[in-house]
Amino acid sequence: MSLQKLTRPVAVEQLVFSMDPAEITRWIELDNQIWTSVLSRCRGYLKKEIWQSFDHPDEVTSVVYWASYDQWKAIDPSLLKATCERFDRQFGAPYTLKEELHLHKQMFITYTDTPEADLS
Repeated sequence: MSLQKLTRPVAVEQLVFSMDPAEITRWIELDNQIWTSVLSRCRGYLKKEIWQSFDHPDEVTSVVYWASYDQWKAIDPSLLKATCERFDRQFGAPYTLKEELHLHKQMFITYTDTPEADLS
């Protein structure tokens, strides 16, 4: 398998959340039902992954791939706020947005071993 250069870089959003490890499975399920459902209808959304750390069992990292940085940042802030409020209300347990890794170092996928058509 060889690496292929993408015709357009894919923007990567990375959010690290912290919570009681006993709540993580429920958080992931609700995140998929609410956030992924909303984001997947936004222009430029490609896919989403949830990463868990064995070293930090109280953390999950949400990784969202966007066709372009501009499409990602064009999402209506009122949609994001309403979705966050809905999620918080339904989740009901405390959690913290610990870090937005993309604010420190914005990453883009420029080469991949996945066919470009599979990213969209």
